[in-house]
Amino acid sequence: MLKILYPKLYAPSLVEIEPELLEKLGLKGILLDLDNTIVSRDSNRYSEEVGEWLGELRARGFRLGIVSNNSRQRVGAVAGL
Repeated sequence: MLKILYPKLYAPSLVEIEPELLEKLGLKGILLDLDNTIVSRDSNRYSEEVGEWLGELRARGFRLGIVSNNSRQRVGAVAGL
């Protein structure tokens, strides 16, 4: 059965989403949009603040994925692939 992806949370900034809340919701993994969520549209590097937030999620055992309608090369440049 095809399941449509839809956001479970909205926040003005990615880093405003507390990892504790994600744990309370019972989430094990998170799909994040690339452009204008993880990085600005004109950059291949995320901010230090976003890097720390992603590191905190990894340390807590969350699985992270990137979704994008951009090219594989663009996603790979940001994800370090």
